[in-house]
Amino acid sequence: MRKQLKLHKAIGCAPRKGVVVVMVVVALMALIGVAGLVIDLGATAIECQRCQNIADAAALSGAQELPYPALVTNVAEETARANLRPVDENITTVSVTCYARDEEIPGVGPAPFAGAVKVVVAKPVKFYFLPLLGVRGTTVQRSAVAAKTIPGTCIAPMWITDTTEVQYGEQINLLMADGPHCGIPGSFGFLQPAGGVDFGAALGGQLTPEEEDLQRVQVGDYVYAKTGLAIGQWRGVLLDRIARASEPPWNNDTFDNFLTNNPRLLMVPFVQYVEGTGSGAYFRITRFGAFWLEDVVIDGDNRYIVGRFIDYMWPGGVGYRIKATHLLQ
Repeated sequence: MRKQLKLHKAIGCAPRKGVVVVMVVVALMALIGVAGLVIDLGATAIECQRCQNIADAAALSGAQELPYPALVTNVAEETARANLRPVDENITTVSVTCYARDEEIPGVGPAPFAGAVKVVVAKPVKFYFLPLLGVRGTTVQRSAVAAKTIPGTCIAPMWITDTTEVQYGEQINLLMADGPHCGIPGSFGFLQPAGGVDFGAALGGQLTPEEEDLQRVQVGDYVYAKTGLAIGQWRGVLLDRIARASEPPWNNDTFDNFLTNNPRLLMVPFVQYVEGTGSGAYFRITRFGAFWLEDVVIDGDNRYIVGRFIDYMWPGGVGYRIKATHLLQ
C-alpha cells in the first residue's frame, strides 16, 4: 500500500483539493453571464423601444405646431412626459431641438416646409445580473425628427363642386365653371386668397410660412369667389408647378411615390355654393381633396385642369397617402 502511494506521488497523481469548487464557480459565472445577456440586455432592448416610441410621439405632436419653436417645444415635452411611466419620470431626460426651414439637420439634410423638430429621449437602465460581472448598467437614447406638410403649401385658392365624386388614381378633367353656382360635378373656379397674400403665389404654392398660415382654412369655413382672371394667368401658374416638379428633389417622383412638397400636389377645397354673384359669391367648405396635377388644357371654349385624385383630406388631418406630419428619421 505504501508503495502504491509513493508511486502515485512519483507520477504526480496526488489527490487535489478544491477542483470541484472552482468548476462550480466557473459554471455559475457562465450562468450569470447568460442570464445577464437574456434578462438585462433584453430589458435594455425593451427600454430602447419605449424611448423610441416616446420620441416618435413627441416629435409628431410637436411638429403640428411648426413653425413656432416655443409651441413646438412645449407640446413635444408635454407629450413625452405624458407617455412616461411614473417610475421613469425623474430619471428620463427629454430634449427638443427646432430647425428652421432649410437649416441643416445632422444626418437628415435641410429642414423642409416650415422646419422640423428633433426629440431625444434618454434614460438609465439598471442591470440586475451583469453587476456580478462588473457591469452595473447603461443609458439608452433614442431620437426622432419630424416635419410638417403645411396645408397652405398645397391648398390652392380654387374650389371644386361638392357633388364631384372621385376614386384614388382616377383621372378627372376639372372644367372651368361659367358661374359661381358650382352645380355641375367636376366644375371648378377660383377663390380670393387671404388679405395680403398674392393670388399667383398662392396658386403656385410659393408662399412664405407666414403667408401659408394666413391661407389656412378648415371644413365649415366660408370662402369668396375670385373673378376676372385671365385664362393665361392661371394656366401659366399651374404649368409652372408642373415644370418645377421636373427639377430636383422631385424629378424622380411618381403618382404612387412622391415627396409631400411636390409642386404637382394640389389640395383643393370641395365647396357648396351659398349665395351671391361675381366676387360676392361665397361658398362653404365641406372637405378637401388632394390631386396630382397632370396638365392644363385650353381647347376653344373648353378650359380644364387634368388631375389624378389622391385622397380626401383636411388641413392638419391625416389622409391615407399624404400625412400632415411625418417622421424624417
